[in-house]
Amino acid sequence: MNTDEPHPPEPGEPSPASAAPLFRSFWMGGYEGADHVNSRGEEVLMNRRSGHWERLEEDYALLARFGIGTIRESVGWRACAMAEPGAGMARVARTAALARKFGLQVIWTLHHYGVPEGVDMFSRDFPAQLAEFCDEAARTLKDSGDGPLSFQPVIVEDGPPDELIALGGVFAGLWKLQAEGQETP
Repeated sequence: MNTDEPHPPEPGEPSPASAAPLFRSFWMGGYEGADHVNSRGEEVLMNRRSGHWERLEEDYALLARFGIGTIRESVGWRACAMAEPGAGMARVARTAALARKFGLQVIWTLHHYGVPEGVDMFSRDFPAQLAEFCDEAARTLKDSGDGPLSFQPVIVEDGPPDELIALGGVFAGLWKLQAEGQETP
């Protein structure tokens, strides 16, 4: 018996033709989320510099006018860490709430370049530090949308070693939620 042949869907299971699309729109909006200190020691926090954080509602309204339903936003580990306690994730929650108001599907980037001051990507503590941040982001965002929660752990510019570490951090955060008996996003 050839098991590679397509089989009819089970009752209640969507057929491939009726399955929901992965993204809400063909075109995707994105906001530059670089968040690091450059080689000259200058802070690069593009969402602040471009004014996006201050103009979220205006930016999202423009996307809706153009029919863009999917966007990429950055959580920003360094930006969250340097804010007053709780303020970084409060900003992320506000961003999620406004995205939902405008019907936007958000793909959240967890780490785009920078790490908080005092974090060494090559130390033994780094995976646990990143996992803690990913856990906090997942808890903040878990009930924020009207669809599945989507994460893009890193931006490719960081390079392969960092991508693998970040993926480990994301999964560690999700596993922690599962271990505590909580529903995972």
